[in-house]
Amino acid sequence: MLSMCTYACCLRKGRPLRSPSRRLWPVVLVFTVATFWWLNAGQDRLRSFAPQSLAAAAPQHLTVLRLPIVFYKTGAKPIIVQDLQIRFLGELDPALPWSWRNSWPQLRPMEDDKASMPAVFAVAGRSTEQLFIEFGPRTPGFVPEMRDYRVRLEARLGHRGGWRPVLTFTPVPPT
Repeated sequence: MLSMCTYACCLRKGRPLRSPSRRLWPVVLVFTVATFWWLNAGQDRLRSFAPQSLAAAAPQHLTVLRLPIVFYKTGAKPIIVQDLQIRFLGELDPALPWSWRNSWPQLRPMEDDKASMPAVFAVAGRSTEQLFIEFGPRTPGFVPEMRDYRVRLEARLGHRGGWRPVLTFTPVPPT
């Protein structure tokens, strides 16, 4: 701690008073702002994990694929998911995505299941959201064979334009 005599001497000579707090305040300010942004304001990412099961049906050239998808939001702010689609990578026409057709209450098809239409949903910050989503081609004709495919899940998010890749995986075929 500086004595009054030292303080008065520095003022008389026109020198600024040097103390550690005068040199550290920019570092403290940057640390505080960065920490606030990281904890509260950062959008972070929407993550998903490869599904370990699926349900599929192919009645009369119209194939549908039901996947259990879990989304995890890494940051504090919620994120809005407007739409979902999947693409079969490496196929003849990968530009044709399969669109989100319905949401279901469970993976296994049951007679009393009630489908929900695709709807915008939110994933709260630092939380998960589980959905059973049915995808199908926009035009009938492509029926997948029993082999491994690389599939990319894409989402249209509320804070960004266009389709964003969320996950690339190889679906586990039903046995």
